[in-house]
Amino acid sequence: MERKSIYLVLSLLLIQFLAGCTNPPAATSLPSPTPTKLPVITPTFVALPTVTPSSTPDLTIVQRCLEIKDYSSLPTLPDLETGTVILDDEHLNIYLLDLATGSRHEFPYLQDTWHFSGMQVSPDGNNLAYNEDILDASGKSTSRKLWVINARGEILVNKSFGIYEFGQFRWLDDRYLQVYTDQTLEDGTVAIFDLDTEKLSLFSPPLPSFYRRSDAAPPIWIVEYAPNQEYAVYYGDFEDTNLAPMMSNIITQQVIWQFPARGRTRGIPLWSPRGNQVAMVIDQQLYLVDTNGQVVELPKLKNGNNVFKYTWSPDGSHIVFWTARDQETKADLMVYDVDSKQVIDYCIEADNPFGSVPVWSTNGLLFTVTVVKRDSNSTSSSRLLVDIQKNIIYKISKEMQPLEWMNSLP
Repeated sequence: MERKSIYLVLSLLLIQFLAGCTNPPAATSLPSPTPTKLPVITPTFVALPTVTPSSTPDLTIVQRCLEIKDYSSLPTLPDLETGTVILDDEHLNIYLLDLATGSRHEFPYLQDTWHFSGMQVSPDGNNLAYNEDILDASGKSTSRKLWVINARGEILVNKSFGIYEFGQFRWLDDRYLQVYTDQTLEDGTVAIFDLDTEKLSLFSPPLPSFYRRSDAAPPIWIVEYAPNQEYAVYYGDFEDTNLAPMMSNIITQQVIWQFPARGRTRGIPLWSPRGNQVAMVIDQQLYLVDTNGQVVELPKLKNGNNVFKYTWSPDGSHIVFWTARDQETKADLMVYDVDSKQVIDYCIEADNPFGSVPVWSTNGLLFTVTVVKRDSNSTSSSRLLVDIQKNIIYKISKEMQPLEWMNSLP
């Protein structure tokens, strides 16, 4: 079956499934003691043999040490007139700032304490989703609220769930969220939240050799489905001897790739916005695996390759990451260009583990990052804005390190 046909069949199944969901209970500040029972879709699959991965393409490493221009006295980001950034002040008050107009917009939340998680911009850059845990008088989380807002802070979704119903999430596309539930540990089942209908439905395809977790505390990640839900990355258990990350095609039940030895991942595997490649750190090294089984293994960089805090550009053309060296006392910022197969070293150094997660602009041409330096007596930090198109690095105001970056509304 051709890819378009496969995707169409899966899409129709998912749409029919979501359309048939029962209405969820009305929003409430108190959770249900057990998760709500949701209908499940289980597609029919045909098993095929495992694909043999192809070899790693040749990579080149380019050092691009640029002059850093000091714009730290400016109240906004230099040379930018579009986009809205989500910022927090010295009191951890969050707000939205329109870079073109300077207008500030309120950030909706229910409680005054900081209990947000999963703050993410949608793939099209237009909406922001985040969780807020609702606490009782003793400080215990009793329920969870999902917020989805636009660049003016206008509320698009404001929905409460039981604390076990709505866990870690990420955007699959501009309409659907993949959500971990208490069942995800058992067999890889996730909930799909539809922003249009505001309904949750379970997605439960069989996953070849899925390792059933029995952790007392859930791991940071369990399974990550591709944006089109045709592929999945998870830990596979082979003959009880090899517990390692693997990728499979859930339509055909074909194993696309598996790590050749026991390997521990660091951080959550991240699917490219293009949907054809996933980035993951295994045993401290960065691997990019595409849906044909081709693997790009980034080489050891600067006497080490302890990779952490990596993220894709919104267009899927670049991935930026930190790599530690010198017994993890220093870290260097690197950018991998997917199309040219180049690793670019911008000569930005931080004192590990104080590098921050880079935040991309929605056009994928700029990112901001906080760089921390320390000595025996003090610690200092600076905010940098890197323009990968113009090859310019700016030092910007400390108040201008975005938590996220999204499109402005006209």
